[in-house]
Amino acid sequence: MQCAMSDFIFLSTQGWDEMGGAGRPLHFFARALAQRGERVLFVQVVPQTQPVSQNNLTILDFNALGFDETALRRAWFGFDPRADSKNAFARALDDFEARDAERVVVYGDPFIPFVEWFPIFRARGYKIVYDALDDFEAFPEIGLYFTNLDAEKFLVAQSDLVVAVSTTLVQKLTQWNPRAPIQLLRQGFDADLFRAPQPSISAPSTERSPQRSTPPQRSTPPQPSTSAPSTERSPQRSTPPQPSAPPQPSTSAPSTERSPQRSTLPQRSTSAHGNETAFVQRNETAFVPYRLGFWGHVNAFNIDVALIEFVARARPQWTIQLLGPIDHDANLPRVAERLRALPNVQLFGPVAHDALPEYLQTFDVALAPFPDNAFNRARDPLKIFEYLSGYKPVVAAHTPQLAEMPYVYLADTPDAFLAALERALTTPVERAQIDAYLREGTWSKRLEQLLAWLARTRPASAICAPEVNVWYADAALESHARQYIARTERLLDERTQYIAALERDAAAKQQHIERLQQTNPFWKLKSIFNRVYF
Repeated sequence: MQCAMSDFIFLSTQGWDEMGGAGRPLHFFARALAQRGERVLFVQVVPQTQPVSQNNLTILDFNALGFDETALRRAWFGFDPRADSKNAFARALDDFEARDAERVVVYGDPFIPFVEWFPIFRARGYKIVYDALDDFEAFPEIGLYFTNLDAEKFLVAQSDLVVAVSTTLVQKLTQWNPRAPIQLLRQGFDADLFRAPQPSISAPSTERSPQRSTPPQRSTPPQPSTSAPSTERSPQRSTPPQPSAPPQPSTSAPSTERSPQRSTLPQRSTSAHGNETAFVQRNETAFVPYRLGFWGHVNAFNIDVALIEFVARARPQWTIQLLGPIDHDANLPRVAERLRALPNVQLFGPVAHDALPEYLQTFDVALAPFPDNAFNRARDPLKIFEYLSGYKPVVAAHTPQLAEMPYVYLADTPDAFLAALERALTTPVERAQIDAYLREGTWSKRLEQLLAWLARTRPASAICAPEVNVWYADAALESHARQYIARTERLLDERTQYIAALERDAAAKQQHIERLQQTNPFWKLKSIFNRVYF
């Protein structure tokens, strides 16, 4: 396809600014295409809070399409928003589209208000792409209710091209529709941001420095950020985060290879039968203050707390650093109290996305301690690519789709996870192997692959109308209704408390004014004057 003559539309439930603008493939593809000179329309559900200065990029949010707060809240829970956006969206397309451009629309979610526009795109000759990033059927277990299974099956069956982020998802979607044009398109990473620095000229120390158990020293302390450092899907969609000013990078560049002292650690012992044991009774690795690091949302769907507790207690000399918003979603079980009870676990809170490479330099092993659920078994965590870009080994749980990635050790039980950490800490990392792997995993490579598939894709001519009314009726399940009522009541309670606080503040200020009036002689004279002459 001729990229210079294409208009691209991306439909996303995540805002352009959410998670530092690094939330999903849609964000990276839209940004890259706009930089190439393509015309890009990014449609998001949440309001846009920051001005966008990028050329060729237009942001359109649901407020401009007639959705008020009530309509948005109903849509987030799969209910009929009672807002007709089709005419308003058609007018927005009239303003955006170039007359002779080839047209492509990419669906990022099976969100019914998006799917309702499907016939509009068909009638205008768009190539329609469905980008399956997650196992949306598993969303209710992590507190998200805005997607619809029937809407997703419609997209898989009717789209001109379906791309899925993991082999697990490809297999699942293929079972739904074996004839659907489904391709594997994995996550990528920002090679410019996460390119590891060159090794330091000075020779590394042959001992573990005692300060390694403390947070990395920075030339400028990191500012708390309300944006999630994770570059993956966040459970909080209704409030886009505000980006913070990035911290200044450190002037020192530590080695990006395994330090020489790693190879001098004792090797695993071998039993009388010649079998390698997980670790010996007195493993010297246990007494070295290594640093294990994770970034992302620190909550019940991203962190297996029992696994972290096991590792922290089994290896008290090690420091476990968790970077990211803590218990950001009030509808998930709390994890902060259990994690703070562990003396060698450090919770950093939100960290700006562009500050993560500096933290990465200080990790000995990067963590992906995901809980065991369908959501995690289908995801392709972007953080794994970012971890590897710093030449850090990774130990991950419940992600079988990562098995072919270099220096990614998979373990699904606490004992196996600890053994994998021991192995990762004592195995030198070969830069060339990681470089060769990541060379094909940049967002630029992913975009080129997507464009190549689109060049061979022809838009269907038949217009198939989605059964929106049926889907909304099916979505009115008891669990959705309970969550909608509970969250709406909580929002009402929060606003009631806020109004009460404002009223108390106003009353206190009025009392203060009255006290000043009683003690101010000029006010008394004014009162007397008013009574005498008026």
